[in-house]
Amino acid sequence: DRPARRGWVLVRQTLLALDRKVQRMIPEKPPASKALVAASQPISPARSWASVQSEIENLMSKHSVVSFDVFDTLIERPFEEPNSLFDYITPRMRTISGIPELDFRNLREDARSLVVNSSAGEEVLLSERYSALAVQLGLSEEIAIKMREEEELTELRLCRPRKTGKALYEAALKKGKRVVLISDTYFDSEFMNRLLEASGYR
Repeated sequence: DRPARRGWVLVRQTLLALDRKVQRMIPEKPPASKALVAASQPISPARSWASVQSEIENLMSKHSVVSFDVFDTLIERPFEEPNSLFDYITPRMRTISGIPELDFRNLREDARSLVVNSSAGEEVLLSERYSALAVQLGLSEEIAIKMREEEELTELRLCRPRKTGKALYEAALKKGKRVVLISDTYFDSEFMNRLLEASGYR
């Protein structure tokens, strides 16, 4: 089916469990291969992106599965740090909520702690954060949904593919690798699919 063809694995709890298992298998001081060390070095005028990409693609050839983190690898935001998005959408959130002096950034950053018994386990979904935020502010669930949708629409509008990550993603597909996308995020899988498609990952 369509999700299987893309090879997108966005079931976060399963991936976290696998990640913890893998971490336990890694020695405390793992031997570093020359290729990995070279690939992690900063790109300088004497070291072109083409040479870095070639080394990483050579590493890909040794594995049947290639994984990418979504944010800051495949997709990037036009901000120095992710939570600057909250400052950017504060005027809209004040309008939607009807609270002119809404301290949106601080409230949004604290929303995770307001949620009790998240349905997603370790992570707290964006919908749950906004529902809890609405309760805190005395707003209706309808307003909570509008605020969540505003954040999601802004992400869709501002996020863009990261050139280097997209090149490596396409190289992995061209090599016939199974590509797994991982994200430690509060977005649900449906929105992540929309975001990836909007950024050209089809």
